[in-house]
Amino acid sequence: MNRQRVSVAFVLFLFITFWSGVARAQFSSAVEGTVTDPSGAVIPNATVTAKDTATGVTRTVQTASAGNYRISSLPASTFDVTVTASGFKTTMQENIRTEVAQVRTLNITLELG
Repeated sequence: MNRQRVSVAFVLFLFITFWSGVARAQFSSAVEGTVTDPSGAVIPNATVTAKDTATGVTRTVQTASAGNYRISSLPASTFDVTVTASGFKTTMQENIRTEVAQVRTLNITLELG
């Protein structure tokens, strides 16, 4: 009887360990890059939003003082990425695909206006 409990506990442990790793891998992708103006100067405090085209879920971050951003913990999916900043036209990059555990680089240049 005791041996059966140990076997069940071991199988349960393996199952939980396997599935927790799978769950983490599903949200291990990221999109990162730098937002610049037409002259190549970085744009701090720009708003970068990634919208999952399958679910409609959005994630939003601000660019740092160096104009860089990173949107982490994304699922493998397809995203529309929108960037806005004061004094610039809104820019959208559509159909940005991420795979499991992929860090996708997406540098964006905003137009004045």
